[in-house]
Amino acid sequence: MGAAAAAALKDEGVEASAVTVDVTGPASGRYARDRYGALHLTGQHAGIGGASAPTGE
Repeated sequence: MGAAAAAALKDEGVEASAVTVDVTGPASGRYARDRYGALHLTGQHAGIGGASAPTGE
């Protein structure tokens, strides 16, 4: 998905690159900042469940 999203943004004139970010530690963010000068995230949260209330309440 990341490469396709970056390509779609490039088609709109946006400078974009797909990167994988490990949100459990700061190293990925530092890498993107150091390589690209900034980090703007668009996230996909597949497989991460949200909070849920017990049924019937």
